[in-house]
Amino acid sequence: MINSTTNDDGGQLSNSQLDFNTTESGTYYVSAGAFSSNTGTYSLSIDDMSVI
Repeated sequence: MINSTTNDDGGQLSNSQLDFNTTESGTYYVSAGAFSSNTGTYSLSIDDMSVI
């Protein structure tokens, strides 16, 4: 895991939100999970995939 890439309740209400910017090209993997036994929906958006 990359430092500072976790978030809990950073979005609206109790939703998480994370912004990640990189200066290195490569393959990045995303993992999402719920706290305790809670469930919900997940949404992933990528704003810019410019070549570095």
